[in-house]
Amino acid sequence: MTYLLTPLLLAVAGLAAIIDVRSRRIPNWLSLSAFVAGLVLHAAGGRAGLITALFGSGLALLIYVPLFAVQALGAGDVKLMAALGAILGPAAWFWVFLATCLVGGALAVLTALARKNLRATVWNTLHLFQCLTRFESPSSRHPELSVRQAGSATMPHAVPIAAAACLYVVLPH
Repeated sequence: MTYLLTPLLLAVAGLAAIIDVRSRRIPNWLSLSAFVAGLVLHAAGGRAGLITALFGSGLALLIYVPLFAVQALGAGDVKLMAALGAILGPAAWFWVFLATCLVGGALAVLTALARKNLRATVWNTLHLFQCLTRFESPSSRHPELSVRQAGSATMPHAVPIAAAACLYVVLPH
């Protein structure tokens, strides 16, 4: 059954990116069905497979829930990454997570350059990291840093996730 995991990963990540770009949302039906499919496919390999899928989702939640709590990401992003954790397992998910960070960072820099606000973007990023190290919400002092704030500069997070999933499939790891 594991030969089905790669097409599932690419289909879910690709569809999430398309929907996120169009509507700025990731539907629950997509994340939930991907999560269940990941659990089922891994469980077909026995109890160890099911545990792998659950640990993958757990790791994703451990990293993404705090980012949601400080309003740096939306709930759809959290649920999507938890679903991909069930599909990939913890080690592969962490690889995709790191690639997502790199791709997302590169896209953010390109977007900031195109909008001619690189300085503000760098400042906001430093502020975000400073607040996260103190376990406080960056949007408490700067509401414009919340993804929930109307007019805040955001990027559909499913796009770098999908790019990272593609990189995971094509690059050796």
